[in-house]
Order: sequence, then structure tokens, then C-alpha cells
Amino acid sequence: MKTEPCPGCRAELPTSDGPTHRYIGASAGCWDVYTRALAGDPPLGSGPGVNLVVDAYAAQHPGEGSPQATQSAAVHILVLHAAIHHQVGAGELVRLRTRIVEWGRRQGGFPRLLPIPARWDLTIHDVVAAAPPVRPGVAQDYADSVLAAWEGEHHDRVAGWYQAVASD
Repeated sequence: MKTEPCPGCRAELPTSDGPTHRYIGASAGCWDVYTRALAGDPPLGSGPGVNLVVDAYAAQHPGEGSPQATQSAAVHILVLHAAIHHQVGAGELVRLRTRIVEWGRRQGGFPRLLPIPARWDLTIHDVVAAAPPVRPGVAQDYADSVLAAWEGEHHDRVAGWYQAVASD
């Protein structure tokens, strides 16, 4: 079986000619695993961090640098930061995403965070491999690991953006 690395998470997956997302930087095989997991195959359950899987996945697949991809990555990284470092709850995260997008637009867009992390400790494939049912905490571990990878190089910038959005 022929495989290819996902350009986002770098997981080695079977080559696929299936659909991809127009700006999230995932291979067709990776996108398939992710969308099936969101649809309940396998069931992700309702444990800690499950509400952050979308943010972790999008942050881990930041795309090629289009303005839309850049903003998407920034928004999802900031949501992870808010949830993990400031204990912002799931209900408030929906409103926070909107505030982040609006703040970014007023600033003329978010700059692309470079370098992109060179290594990811966990991917959506680790979350799915823990199912069914998902091992308690694996979704939270995934979200924590994605944020930690980004904040290794960009903690001050992410924290500054968050403080600006929170005080706006």
C-alpha cells in the first residue's frame, strides 16, 4: 500500500484521492480520518477536551499561508490557549471565537506564525486509535500537545493576542 505524509500533522497515511478542505492543510487520508471521527466513527465520547478536537486539528493543519488559513490557525490556537490556560468553558468558547475573528479583522488580519512546529506529539490518529471508546483524557492530551507545540516558539505572541482580545 502506498502512503504519504500529511502536510499538517505529518502522519504517514495511505494515499487517497478523497476530498480535502480548501484551506486546512491536511492530506485527503487525514481529512477522512478527522471527518469520520467528528461524525462518530469512532465515537469520541464526551470526556475532557472533546470540545477542543476541532481547534486542535485546525491548529495542527495550518495550511499554506493564505489569509484565510492564517486566520483560521490563529483563531484555533487562541481558543486552545483560552481553554487550557484560562479555563474558558465550552459555552464561552463559541462567543470567544467570534470575538477573536472580529479582533483579527480590525487589526488587518493575523500574521502567520512561523516557524510551524516541526514535531507533533499527538495527532487525530492517536485520538482515533484510543477508540472505541476513547480513552478518557486522550482528547485533552491532544489539545494540550498541539498548544504546547505552538507555544514553544510563539507563547508571548499568543498570550499577547489573547490579552488583547480579552480586554477588547
